[in-house]
This record gives sequence, C-alpha cells and structure tokens, in this order.
Amino acid sequence: MPKIVDRDEYRKELLEKCFTLFTRKGYSGVTMREIAGEIDVSTGTLYHYFPTKESILEQMFAYVQETNVRDYLSLTEHVESIEERIELFGETWKKYGEYYQNVFLLAVDMFRNDGSGYYEKILNGFSEHYTHAMSERLNITPQFAKTLFVYLMGLVLHAMLTPKFFSYEDQIDVLIQMLKAAIVGSAGAEGSRADVMKEKIYNFIIHNVIRDNAVTS
Repeated sequence: MPKIVDRDEYRKELLEKCFTLFTRKGYSGVTMREIAGEIDVSTGTLYHYFPTKESILEQMFAYVQETNVRDYLSLTEHVESIEERIELFGETWKKYGEYYQNVFLLAVDMFRNDGSGYYEKILNGFSEHYTHAMSERLNITPQFAKTLFVYLMGLVLHAMLTPKFFSYEDQIDVLIQMLKAAIVGSAGAEGSRADVMKEKIYNFIIHNVIRDNAVTS
C-alpha cells in the first residue's frame, strides 16, 4: 500500500530545512538545484511544492510568522489578565531570541541582494502580522505596536552583534516592566484609570530610569 503523504506537513518540513540552509549559506547564494541537494529531495519535488526560489522565501516567512504568533496566541487564548499576557509576551521573545537572529540575517541578505524590492513586500507582511497580534493581545494601539516591534528587532540585532554588551534576557525583563507600568491598570483603584497609570509610570521611572544623583529642576 503506498505511503500517504500529508502535503501540508511535508511542505512545512521542507520550509524548516530551507530556513536552516538559508541562515547558514544565505538566500542569494544558492540555486534551486543546490537547495534540493542540500535538503535531500529531488529538484522535481522541490519545484512541485515551490515553483520558484522566491516562493520558498514567501512561504517561509508566512510559516515563521504563523508558527511564532500562533504559539503566543495559544498561550494567551484563555488568559484574561493583561499583566499575564505581557509576561508571556516576554517569555516568548526570550524563547525565540536566537531564532529571530536567523530571521534578521535572512532579511539582511534579502535586502542586500534583491534589487526588485520584492523583499519589502514579504517583510512588510511579516511585520504587519506580528504587530496586529501584539496590538490585540497587549491592548495597545497599532502605532505603539509597531514602535515596540522595531525596538525588539533592535534588541535582537544588538544581542547578535554585541552579546557581551548586555544580556538579551535582562533587556526583555526591563521592557516587560515598562509595559506593565504603562499598560496595566489597577482594577477597583480609586481615581480614574489614567491617574492609576500615571502613578505606575511615575514609580517605574523613579526606580528604574532616573539616577539617584540626577539633577532635578
């Protein structure tokens, strides 16, 4: 009896292998024939699932974003507390820190070698998917979600280039404290929610931002 192949699962396996290959050798530096040889499939099989090298890249980023975001959405599906969602958000970025470094390297390779601007379409879709989930789950505006996403990408880059300068995990912890101070309101507290948030932000700044010997007016 012939073996039944789950096409979707097999496609995901191929994408994972391609991702590993691209982060090791770069996207622009390999041909479809070389990709097939590296991931141990026939060129016919590779073309059957991915008509072009660009289609591999497009589906790869879609798979990465769906997988990572789905993990976070699943973790927070039944979590009502914004504070817990923020904590899980931090844990997710810690978990995928090294993985995102590889995504960053792949994006840079695309930027340097794709003169058509096709990479921008892929990366815009990737970024929009992430920021939409962040806005929804963290109860923040889409604009702030974009700012937060850019900041996190910066952390990933610097952790890769200057690993001894700061601890990536510690920086994520600081960010989570900031988000809690800015977003989390105290249910049932006296005064408006805005007043509660102002107090939380003020306390965070006093204890974590301003030096004790800073000059004040």
